[in-house]
Amino acid sequence: MRKIRYIAVAFSAIILAATFSSIAPASATTFTCGSGTYTITAGVVDNGQSCTGDVTIDSSANSIAVYAFYPNNAITSIVIPSGVTTIGESAFFFVGSLRSVTIENGLTYIGNYAFAFTGITSISLPSSLRTLDGYVFYGSTLTSLVIPEGTTTVADYSLFSAYSLTTVTVPNTVTSMGLYTFYNSPITTINYCGTNSSVLAAIAQQGVVATCSGSTPAPSAGASVVPSATPSPTPTPTKVLAPATIDSLTFKDDGTGTGGKLSWTGKLIDSVLYEGPASTFPGAFSYGSYNSSWNGNLVNLTPDTEYTFKLSVISKDGVGTSKSITVKTEKAGLVVRDLAYWSNWLAENTYVSGEAANIYNLLAKFDALKPGTSSTTLKIPTSRVSTASAKSNTPSVCVMSDAATIKSIAKGTCTISYTVVGKSKAPATLVKSFTFKKFAK
Repeated sequence: MRKIRYIAVAFSAIILAATFSSIAPASATTFTCGSGTYTITAGVVDNGQSCTGDVTIDSSANSIAVYAFYPNNAITSIVIPSGVTTIGESAFFFVGSLRSVTIENGLTYIGNYAFAFTGITSISLPSSLRTLDGYVFYGSTLTSLVIPEGTTTVADYSLFSAYSLTTVTVPNTVTSMGLYTFYNSPITTINYCGTNSSVLAAIAQQGVVATCSGSTPAPSAGASVVPSATPSPTPTPTKVLAPATIDSLTFKDDGTGTGGKLSWTGKLIDSVLYEGPASTFPGAFSYGSYNSSWNGNLVNLTPDTEYTFKLSVISKDGVGTSKSITVKTEKAGLVVRDLAYWSNWLAENTYVSGEAANIYNLLAKFDALKPGTSSTTLKIPTSRVSTASAKSNTPSVCVMSDAATIKSIAKGTCTISYTVVGKSKAPATLVKSFTFKKFAK
């Protein structure tokens, strides 16, 4: 009897182990993509923000996650294998560097904003596609699009504000199309040979005449948008969305090569999105998001270096455009960065209340430092609010014996670079020379 009981307990343990094993979370597999990586977990592609260059997604993938490659401005091409059936919302949102997309047959669904604000000028969609969701190519540089035969659903605003899109081909298989599918795109040619009322209504809303280059005859000139047998639908009145525009985008170096200011002019601009190196964007703002209070100041630039800055703007209606410029920063040392310079600079480049004053006071205290007649050390000013650091530019004469102490070790002029940075992540550096009368042996 006891033996039977032991066998039953052991059998139960095996069942429990198998149960827990079956519900254990799937582990992520990491794949390289240029100088970065992405992951696939249970077939879902994600975490591709560090990918660079030409990227080919592994064949084990079955879908691409929401925001899988956002933010990213380094991918130039992407190959999506046949096993992937869905591309999630905003998967490649604002990947402005993306120029080439290859999608193998197998994909059935493309989510909202999937390729919005990318740099693609053309894309070949597979015949397996069934649904094209909203805003897929919003703000992209796509010039023409063939929606493949077999597609059944094209959502409202699917091709909204694709600012370079002029030609679209719609297959007869589409049974549902949003009325404002083509809204705010400069489409002048729509090739369609079918009679579906929702497609014809969307074409009518765009204000163009459908043409037919396929085997099915195009509607006659008198009924080019809606066949004569079907009454023309009356579009529901709606507010006309007003787009923001950029007339000019310029950059002015502050004279040091390490900072400067982007300036722009345009119409109906409500908020802007900066798409340059993240390290150059002031820390008080959320990089990768639209905001209406950033004044264009950039920090942490490298002197004598070429940069490409991209700015996207939108109106209160959420409609806008983008513009890029390429500039080269000035060489270092062209401007004397004394207390007067930093006073003005901090006022423009710090965004936290009291931060500019705190940093300036620390710089002023450092500027006022003088070694004692019999001292071989000197303490730099520190703060609990801002981070202060120092380094010796003359290590043969003086060194930093610890993070806050200058130590004289030989006769000569001791030169120290003193840097203070606060929550805005805008560092201010003052350089000062000292003469110690004594030095440590």
